[in-house]
Amino acid sequence: MARARARGRPQAPSPMAAALWELVRRHVGDDTIRLMQVRELWPRIAGPGGAALEAHSWPASVSGDLLTLNVHDSQWLHELTYLRQDLLRRLGELAPGIRLRSLRVRLGEVPPLAIRRPPETQLPPPLPAPRFSPEPDEETRRALDAVADPELKQLIAGARIMLGRG
Repeated sequence: MARARARGRPQAPSPMAAALWELVRRHVGDDTIRLMQVRELWPRIAGPGGAALEAHSWPASVSGDLLTLNVHDSQWLHELTYLRQDLLRRLGELAPGIRLRSLRVRLGEVPPLAIRRPPETQLPPPLPAPRFSPEPDEETRRALDAVADPELKQLIAGARIMLGRG
């Protein structure tokens, strides 16, 4: 029976990660880093079924322990005024290290979701299956005859036969 792994403190970052974070922190302020973290978490903070909240609000700035949230219109301003504590609670659960204690909601620019979300990477369409005639042409036969290893020759011939099937 396997023992459950004891939960301890989170592991320290690797030396490379620690060096990268040190470099980032030298050039980027703490408030900006925390704002980027909030923006990254915003779809999850909005919660399941929170697509409307995500579409009509956007974290605009972090200053100390204050998060400023831009909203699309006065209706959202009114509604989010009542949800401030709940949003801060969700944020604290998802990222306790961000250390935000208050949330200000104001009318402001909310970028469209299409701009905020990176496009999903699409795989290129699959290549069409190669079309070979059932019988190999002269050039293919010569190339096959040039293979010295009998085992490799047999594998190539078998692959050629498979590719020639419809």
